[in-house]
Amino acid sequence: SGSGAKDPYLSAVIDTIVECVQAVPGDDRVVVLCGYREEMEAMIKDSNPGLARRFQLDNAFEFEDYDVDALVRILRKKAEKAGLPVTLPIARFAVQQLEKARSQGNFGNAGAVENLLSRAKLAMADARRSTLEESDFAGAENGEDGREEDIFADLQGCEEVIRKLKELRDLVEMAEDMGEDRTNAVEFNYLFTGAPGTGKTTVARRMGRLFKSLGLLPTDEVVETSASDFVTGYVGQTGKATA
Repeated sequence: SGSGAKDPYLSAVIDTIVECVQAVPGDDRVVVLCGYREEMEAMIKDSNPGLARRFQLDNAFEFEDYDVDALVRILRKKAEKAGLPVTLPIARFAVQQLEKARSQGNFGNAGAVENLLSRAKLAMADARRSTLEESDFAGAENGEDGREEDIFADLQGCEEVIRKLKELRDLVEMAEDMGEDRTNAVEFNYLFTGAPGTGKTTVARRMGRLFKSLGLLPTDEVVETSASDFVTGYVGQTGKATA
């Protein structure tokens, strides 16, 4: 959605749903559409009008993100089910590790707790223990690569660039301390210039790791492209290449 062009395959799927789902009393099936609110609204708005009549957004079941207490309960129940009960203080510490992820869009909720617990169990196994401790959850969400000393440790000859990246980090942390939205503290578009082999790509990758560790980006993936990747066959195709 939002590209101005409709996907013919998606349209065909929607048309099939509209045809098969009549939403009248006596139907012998129940159809549930699940998805993120914003994306669902866009799909229903831009699709076959019959879809909006059959699945009315005004009557949608709205599932809110779990709060901290609910996440703590979920964690303790999952841990107990795995035969690894955790105390309330440890569970609260563990859920705190999800704070950055919770501030971003599309937080995984119970799925994020499951992933957190899985990583903690691996840490416990590495330590050759049979019980979960607070240290098993420390940094489990961001991983070892999220630590600042690891991000900048082996960069050579980039002192000024590292200084600027640390300034960005400080701005984000200051905004967080002031209760402001961290994503408004820094820009999200940057220009790296320099001769070949001076570290531009390497620093871009580290910048991705830094932004992920600060909760600014959901992943640290860096997509590398060249000018030729944006050369397309006809007008309007470039938008898809840059998406």
